[in-house]
Amino acid sequence: MFCLALKYTYFCPRCGKPTQYNKERNGLCIDCFVELEKAELENEDFKFDVTICIGCGRIKHGNLWLELNKEVLKTRLYSLIHGTKLKFYDFEVELPTNIDLSSAYQYDKLDIIANVSVRDQKIIRKQITLRINKAFCPLCSKKQSGKYYESVIHIRFQRESRSKLTEVLSEFINTTTTRLEKLETIDVKKEGEGIVIRLSSRKLAKELLSALNRKFSLAILRKYRTPVTVNINNRQQLINIDVFIIRLFQA
Repeated sequence: MFCLALKYTYFCPRCGKPTQYNKERNGLCIDCFVELEKAELENEDFKFDVTICIGCGRIKHGNLWLELNKEVLKTRLYSLIHGTKLKFYDFEVELPTNIDLSSAYQYDKLDIIANVSVRDQKIIRKQITLRINKAFCPLCSKKQSGKYYESVIHIRFQRESRSKLTEVLSEFINTTTTRLEKLETIDVKKEGEGIVIRLSSRKLAKELLSALNRKFSLAILRKYRTPVTVNINNRQQLINIDVFIIRLFQA
């Protein structure tokens, strides 16, 4: 028993030429479509606005904020192109290779090339300019305001350790904020005889605990998780907050 693989070729219903099916052209080849609809591209410029978060680098797509990578950028790009004449053509886009898309928010615009198949099998290169509007996504806005955090550390310490603890916390915050690639927040508040630190990242909390453990003798009195509901991407999501209650002693 064997399987016979069949390859089908699509033909233009008007002129009979083999072509790639495009529903936007109602199945016509590009030559017939341009002849009937006068959808020429020669003098067409393509400029679009996109919104990128300056806190985390996510791009806004509809009501969602998505992590920016090549596939997401193509999805956003094709969505924008759908309202232009370019949708009638067969084309491939060349994404920029000289920048890291995760840091695209640092730029004012992105220039993208579209290789477009036009009449008589000719290929033309059209530039697509994406103008970047910079904003904070809802999640980064919450981080900025201190309304979003993933870990809480309650610190109990001896009075004579206050100066050393302040020094350790200041050094940690200063060195951490200079190396972060996206917005994170560290909120430090005095509470009674202790200190409460809220961090927007579990990873940061682990790093802080390690930094404290290098300077003090650290005892974890209690560790637990508590569920909190937050609004992310216009949806209510349940996240678990890591809570640590620790005591520090002079090493």
